[in-house]
Amino acid sequence: MQYQKDLSSEHKDLFPEVRKVLLGIAFVREIRKDKITTYTVRGACLCHIRTMPHGVDTGFLKRAFYA
Repeated sequence: MQYQKDLSSEHKDLFPEVRKVLLGIAFVREIRKDKITTYTVRGACLCHIRTMPHGVDTGFLKRAFYA
C-alpha cells in the first residue's frame, strides 16, 4: 500500500506534516488506496499526496475548485 511506502521513504518526515495540514481542514477525510493516498471534502475528491524522489507530491484535482 502506498501509504506504508510513504511512511518509510526518504521523505518520511515531510509526509506526515503535509498530511496533518490537510486533515486540519474542516470536513477533509483521508482515503488510503493501493497506489495513492487521497483526500475528500464531503465525498468530493480534493487532492492526493505521495512521496517522490524529490519530496512530497501534492496534486489538487481540477474538480476540487468547483466543489
